[in-house]
Amino acid sequence: MHQLQNMLMQASGQDFPVATIDRNIDFKFESASIPHLHHGLEIKILGNFDAPEQGDVQSWKAEQAIIVLPEVIHLSFNKEEAQRSISILLEDNRISCVCCAEMLPETIPTANLAAFGVNVSGVSRFLHSQGERKRQSRYSGRHAIMILKSLMTALVLHIEAGEDSEAELSPVVKAVNYIRRHYYHNELSVEDIAAHVGMTPNHLVGLFRRKMGVTLRQYLIRTRLEQGKMLLADGCCFVRDAARLTGWSSAYYFSNCYREYFGVPPSKTRLAGDLKIGSFSDRVGNWLNIQYPIRHGGNIQPMRGRRGELRKLNLESRI
Repeated sequence: MHQLQNMLMQASGQDFPVATIDRNIDFKFESASIPHLHHGLEIKILGNFDAPEQGDVQSWKAEQAIIVLPEVIHLSFNKEEAQRSISILLEDNRISCVCCAEMLPETIPTANLAAFGVNVSGVSRFLHSQGERKRQSRYSGRHAIMILKSLMTALVLHIEAGEDSEAELSPVVKAVNYIRRHYYHNELSVEDIAAHVGMTPNHLVGLFRRKMGVTLRQYLIRTRLEQGKMLLADGCCFVRDAARLTGWSSAYYFSNCYREYFGVPPSKTRLAGDLKIGSFSDRVGNWLNIQYPIRHGGNIQPMRGRRGELRKLNLESRI
């Protein structure tokens, strides 16, 4: 948390170019970077350490900001770039951050930044509109930098205020947040999630199952299936592409699990996408409400699949 705070503080006092990714990349070729998309706007800030051998955050300098528009397929940073970058994901009601390849355990409610003079939805709309404009004024880049600096300053002040203590978050919530941000990594494992939470895998798996009613791996599988369904229902992806974008190493296994869980093959969902009713954003909102239901008091409810409890599906051996 302190590292992110210091790096954001450094970037807010520097000037750097701003680029926009507004078109899907061709991800059919193999790459060390992972193709994926987000349902919210992502801000990537790539920098460099002047004194990397000392690990001095004060020597970090922002070199470029990249605005990735929602629903745009793009590549992740490679391992070397991730170690010297910041990623800020703006969703409807929360912000998640990854700093130097380490994700913050907690998400930040967007409403909290209003106290520091920043309307996150307004920031997202402005950056989105800037990326979509074919003709921009000579001042648009400068305006984008000012908006980004305002957001970074608000995040620094929020962290400094300590409104969301890391100690207050349960291990289950930390695990859920981590899965939501990294589900598309096909090598994501229970051990990775447990290391992020700070528990042994066996301890986390037992706790997660008691709280959620499903195992950690089953929750990851459901997340991938639901995300894949959203892509197919929008008609923007073939089955094999949806499988790869949601972390499946095999389109065959994805199709089998999809049919078993939803009761229909993924190809049928994609065909229905051309005749879909309602907007994609509506489906995103409805899915988030189903996927992450919260009781009063902040406890996560156990999840059940459409065809019964997810734990009854023998999916663990499929990934």
